[in-house]
Amino acid sequence: MHLEPSQGLRSEDLAGEADHDAPPETRRRLDAVAAVMMTLLVQDATFTGGGEHDVLAARAWHGGKAMIARAEPAEAEDLMIPPERALARVAPWSEVDRLITLAQEDDPYAEAIEGLTAAGWSVACEDGLWEVTGSFGNPLPVVAKAAERLGRHRADGVLVRARSKNRWAFMAWADPYRSC
Repeated sequence: MHLEPSQGLRSEDLAGEADHDAPPETRRRLDAVAAVMMTLLVQDATFTGGGEHDVLAARAWHGGKAMIARAEPAEAEDLMIPPERALARVAPWSEVDRLITLAQEDDPYAEAIEGLTAAGWSVACEDGLWEVTGSFGNPLPVVAKAAERLGRHRADGVLVRARSKNRWAFMAWADPYRSC
């Protein structure tokens, strides 16, 4: 496989056109490798953020999500290596497992919730009201971020409350670019 510097790695590049002809053990191994590689890629990134690493992680996630959902833990055991140097980047098994579970969920909000919890906030939904709690000073940017990310998945919008200690904010939000 040859990649130009301007190209990214896509799931089609990993799987290849002959994926359907590959032996099952090869496909299982490839799925496990994809899960570990994705775990390394998304460290310090979110699937719904706007930063450079976030956008790359989101593209890779959408391209490889099906492979990761098929990954079997036993196929990745030998890929879990302990760090030999201080500050080395490794994929801890708990993160690989979490990513596989996320890929297997059929929840359109899963990626948004993942990004919000990565920021250290708790997210719950009850009777259509999304509740975001955490230790933040100003709830306005938190409720705006949560509403925008959660609202991407609902044509009719979302209602979100961000609450921290004795400060809170509400926001009703609908994606202005999404057609109803």
